[in-house]
Amino acid sequence: MSQIQLSNLVKCFDRTEAIAGISLTVESGQAVALLGPSGCGKTTSLKCIAGLEDPTGGEIRIDGQLVAGKNVSLPPEKRHIGMVFQSYALWPHMTVYGNVAYPLEVRGCARSEVRDKVQATLDLVGLSGFGERLPAQLSGGQQQRVALARGIVARPKILLFDEPLSNLDTKLRAHMRGELRTILGQLGTTAVYVTHDRTEAMAICDRIVLMNEGRIVQQGTPEELFTRPANLFAADFMGGGNFLAATVVRTGEVECHGQIVRCQTPSAAQPGDTVTLVLRAELLRLSPTVVEGDTCWPVHIRQRLYLGARAEYVVALDNQELRLEETAIGWQPGAEAYVRIAPQEVICLPPVLSC
Repeated sequence: MSQIQLSNLVKCFDRTEAIAGISLTVESGQAVALLGPSGCGKTTSLKCIAGLEDPTGGEIRIDGQLVAGKNVSLPPEKRHIGMVFQSYALWPHMTVYGNVAYPLEVRGCARSEVRDKVQATLDLVGLSGFGERLPAQLSGGQQQRVALARGIVARPKILLFDEPLSNLDTKLRAHMRGELRTILGQLGTTAVYVTHDRTEAMAICDRIVLMNEGRIVQQGTPEELFTRPANLFAADFMGGGNFLAATVVRTGEVECHGQIVRCQTPSAAQPGDTVTLVLRAELLRLSPTVVEGDTCWPVHIRQRLYLGARAEYVVALDNQELRLEETAIGWQPGAEAYVRIAPQEVICLPPVLSC
């Protein structure tokens, strides 16, 4: 296991600054997600850690050793990393065994050691008995497991993942999320996982580093980013759902669409200031009457999407639409109701969309 330290890391392509001076520490044995939209700098950061790109400025250290910095660029093969690619990058002419064995063979490991380590790794990823198959004879999920096995067979200090599940269908992705979480827990290897999928990041990783435009917006546990977003960008990317403008009445209370809403107001907010309420779709509920203790707004139900055990509704609050998810699936379009939320579930943020 190894610690990774990025210090004021900068990467420019021509005049474009892909990474704008980020600093980050990934502790030994921790799985950290680099999360963000396309072009935010997450994959470029991963490539700099791997040694596939040289930083324009700043430093990268692994276990305290400088691997990238001024006049220093340790090649990838000397950084003791394993990498799992989005495209799997399997050799089509090699069997599963051959693909997984390759990193050991290029290191000059004895044949018996290669055999034992490959078999143990295939067992770990659930591919016992698949050693003689070619990649073309495997499903997408099985190919992804081969790529994972190849990345971990040499027991690298660090594992790097570049959107490894993005080519899988929805059901298989959900299954592989659990598998990856289990395998990373068993290995205890330091891991950096690049994804644009917040659900994937929250399910697999211990910590999330949210990025935008080459900068770190917020970092913390999945729960911290979901329940306490630092700003509107973080709230929106982590699944904000609904945003309502409100006016601060006093500390802990705002006025929004004719209702006094109790919530934790920003520390610098003064009476009369405009703020934004974040109302997550899965925390809103429909009710036929006002529920004491909750904030309740009268709404008109415009649309219902039946999703089995739950329904997704679109409701009109004055001239604004809200979206919510409900286990009460019997509400029909055209009905009048109240949409409600508990005070502790309201997130109140300054209105400026920034990072």
